[in-house]
Amino acid sequence: MIFKKIWNDPVWSKVIAGVILSVLTLLFSGINSTSITNIWFIILIIGVLLIFICFIKYPYWYDNETREADRRLFNTMIEQLSEGIDFIREHDLGGSFSTAYLQKLYDFEYIKKNPNYNFLNPKIEKLKKELIQQIIAFKEITLTNTFPINGDIVRIPAEWRDEKPEFYNKIRQSIHAAADNVCKSYDKFINKGKKILKI
Repeated sequence: MIFKKIWNDPVWSKVIAGVILSVLTLLFSGINSTSITNIWFIILIIGVLLIFICFIKYPYWYDNETREADRRLFNTMIEQLSEGIDFIREHDLGGSFSTAYLQKLYDFEYIKKNPNYNFLNPKIEKLKKELIQQIIAFKEITLTNTFPINGDIVRIPAEWRDEKPEFYNKIRQSIHAAADNVCKSYDKFINKGKKILKI
């Protein structure tokens, strides 16, 4: 499948055709001249290197349908995450906050084992998995160290600030660090995803 996509690509199909032609010429030319043979050998090496670089830089080739499928999934994820990301980016999580703004973010980890949320492009899929891991870490630290004070409003217990201030500050810093990690992973997912998907 991937070779078909590569061959249909107008640039790389010419590169591959050139390398194949070079190899065939080198093998069947019967030329005894060392200098000419060396030139063909150099062309062959350059062609192989170009193909190798191509596979590293572009491990997946889109056609119109597969790119559109990944774009739809990408936009769905942005829609699901934007409210929670905006909230943790702007809100002081060391004080009280409403978990209602984080519910979609908390729920996001459930896509981890859902094949309907797998990207076809392995680079975007890897970024998605990194983002999920950061969201899980953030969810664990907030759910473990914040407690309800009124409905869905939670906070780090105020008494910790007086009874064990070092622990309180450590938890506060950890929650903010986890939120920062989520935002950084999200930004990386968005920026690289848009570039790959040409959005």
